[in-house]
Amino acid sequence: MPIQKPSRRPAPAYLGCTPDKVAVRDARESDCAAIAALLGELGYPAEPRVAGRRLACIRKAGGSRVLVATVGRRVVGVVGLHVMPLLHRDQNLCRVLALCVSADFTRQGVGTRLMRAAESVARRAGCHRMELTTAPERTDAHAFYRGLGYTEASLRFAKTVTRRRPPCRQRKL
Repeated sequence: MPIQKPSRRPAPAYLGCTPDKVAVRDARESDCAAIAALLGELGYPAEPRVAGRRLACIRKAGGSRVLVATVGRRVVGVVGLHVMPLLHRDQNLCRVLALCVSADFTRQGVGTRLMRAAESVARRAGCHRMELTTAPERTDAHAFYRGLGYTEASLRFAKTVTRRRPPCRQRKL
């Protein structure tokens, strides 16, 4: 499926979104429809029940969390995190699993609030570093991350190891 570029349009002025009106909290089951919609905006469509299953799986995984940004009662952004120990260093690493802000709320501090909250979680978990991946064509995202102090640090390789996509399940290695 092709990756959709997020809209550059700012939120309508009547929404009056300012960074001080953005709250960040742990995701709840009741957020699944909003999370599914956000994932769809990012180019990864999911039904609310599928988003709910993924959220439950992430909650069960040690060191993983999903945070949402809200304006009033509306969920307007989401970030997933996973903290993991490293074999080659005596440190923990925090990986951003996904970050998405509703197109109606981009460029209003929502993404920054989510990333700052994620960084705070990482520091409390003893992480020395955060990492994330982003598609080469997401140039707006690259500028956003650079603005937060992130730098290009490595080259990533990936390989599909199954013929089908199994649902998220916790399995021992």
